[in-house]
Amino acid sequence: MSIFARNVDTGEAVWVYQMTPFDQWDYDGINEVVLVDMNIDGKDRKTVVHFDRNGFAYVLDRTDGTLLRANKYVTTNWAEKVDMKTGRPVKVPEHSPLKAGGNTQACPSAMGGKDQQPVAVDPSDPTNFYVPTNNWCMEDEPQERSHTQQGTVYVFANVYMYPEKPGVTGKFKKFNVVTGKTEWEIPDQYPNWGGALVTAADWRSTAASAAISVPLTGRRARCCGRASWARASSATRSRTP
Repeated sequence: MSIFARNVDTGEAVWVYQMTPFDQWDYDGINEVVLVDMNIDGKDRKTVVHFDRNGFAYVLDRTDGTLLRANKYVTTNWAEKVDMKTGRPVKVPEHSPLKAGGNTQACPSAMGGKDQQPVAVDPSDPTNFYVPTNNWCMEDEPQERSHTQQGTVYVFANVYMYPEKPGVTGKFKKFNVVTGKTEWEIPDQYPNWGGALVTAADWRSTAASAAISVPLTGRRARCCGRASWARASSATRSRTP
């Protein structure tokens, strides 16, 4: 998967950046891109930030596509790092599925360190992002392709996904995209499929699972409470005239 910058008047591609060349893990990162201005290495930059399914958080100059940062935001072992000169990941062979019938372990899983659930950022603090993550790994066993059948899933691999650590499958974290440091995080036993929200009143929140809301306040990880959406919705309706 690639990020394209296009001239809206002509449709011309200005630049393109590919996150996972020869993708062997199904990290087709359709995740959102966030436009934010920040200072990097003493220089003001107009940037685009992208937390990819492959476990890396990318910061690029949105005017010319220059790669400025590529930091791991979840446990990621399929690549050692991203080469900042070439922009390509430095893959780890033992975590790269190639041989049919061979079993390969890799983190994150094919579902990604983050998928469609969006991150959030406070424009007054542009290097710190609030990220709902899925913290799981996988074992991938490629299969020989025999035939395809209309209406069936086209995978040709046996994939087993499991929590990175027992009892922790998701997190909500404050992550600095310039330093690559996690400033705080709140673990959850379930994958975190809910998007993040930041308000001007200094609240940070996410739906940590299908039925849980985790509001946060201030710059620190101070969890204010967990409430059932069903109960909250019921309470709201009861107060409605």
